[in-house]
Formats: sequence, structure tokens, C-alpha cells
Amino acid sequence: MNIDDMFPTTLPGWSTGASSHSAEEKAAAAASSGSGSRDPLAELQMLFLPCAVGTFAIIASCVSGIYAVGAVRYADKEFEHPYKPWLDSHNDKEGRHYRGFKASQNCVEWAVYTLPLLWIFGLYAPSLPMVGNFMPWTGGALSLVYAFYNNAYVPAYMASAKDRLLPFTRRTLAFKAIAAGAGAGVLFSVAKGITDLVV
Repeated sequence: MNIDDMFPTTLPGWSTGASSHSAEEKAAAAASSGSGSRDPLAELQMLFLPCAVGTFAIIASCVSGIYAVGAVRYADKEFEHPYKPWLDSHNDKEGRHYRGFKASQNCVEWAVYTLPLLWIFGLYAPSLPMVGNFMPWTGGALSLVYAFYNNAYVPAYMASAKDRLLPFTRRTLAFKAIAAGAGAGVLFSVAKGITDLVV
């Protein structure tokens, strides 16, 4: 099974299933490129490039939160490992350290849900009719929005519990959009698979 069989849409920069080009046009394009064969790995790399970019951005935003908490933690010269959030002696008087710790843990927890959904989005959302062409970079853009607000979440929560609401809400909206696109792509693929079996 090649890429054309897997994805019935035409994506920018590479070809997939339901292309508007005829067999003759594809053959001519292959001949003009100097090679009659395609590189499946290169096609997969292009297809999943938005997911790869988004993955790095999300992970970087989680690491940024850890560093933000560390800046407060290590400013206290008397701090001793391991961190015990239930002890007053392990927290600053303003509570910034404890709130930052909770926020950074929240970022890591949600990354566990978001990253698999992002890759499911990248794999299945391009199969959606009419909008499939736009789905790969739509997922990439959503992941960057997620990472931006994820990065803002820890400093905002460290400032105050109220300040966390804006980045938390917008990060959640980006997550829901990624999840919806992934779910829609999977459902469409399941329906198409059942239809192909019946027909």
C-alpha cells in the first residue's frame, strides 16, 4: 500500500489518492523529474512535518514551564531536594512555587493526551472530504496555538490563580479542535472502510 492508497486528497507539495491529475500527467511529471520512482519516506516526512513541528513546540512549552518553576525554586538558597509541596518550608510566601509546580505538572499531563491526538489528526484528518487538503497544516497551526498558550500557562498561574484562566481556556480550545479533527478523520476512515467492504 502506498501513500496514494492511504490518503484520498491532494496535499500541497506531494500527491495523494484523489488527485485531479490523469495517469498521463503523473507519468510526464515523473519523467520530467528525472526519476520514474517516488520516495515513500520523503512523502511520509512531508505529510507528517506539521505533526513533527507541533510535537517539538508542545514539548518545548512543557520544558519551558519546568524552567520557570526552577527559577523560583533555586532562588531559595535553603531549598533541599526532593521537593515536598505540602511543607511551608519548601514554598515561598507568595505561593508562586507551589502554583508553578501544579501548572507545570498540568502541562505534562495534558501533553500525554495531546501528542497522540495530534499524530492521529495528521494521519487521518487528510482523508476528510472537501477539507482534507488543508488538514495537515491546520493541525500544525493548532498545535502551535496550543504550545503558545501552554508556554504562557505556567508563568500566568505563578502570578495568580486568576491569571491562569486565559491561557488555560485557549489551550483547551486548541486541544478540543485537535481532538475533533482527529476523531472526525478516524470516523470517516472507519465509515469508508466499511463502505469499501460492503461495496
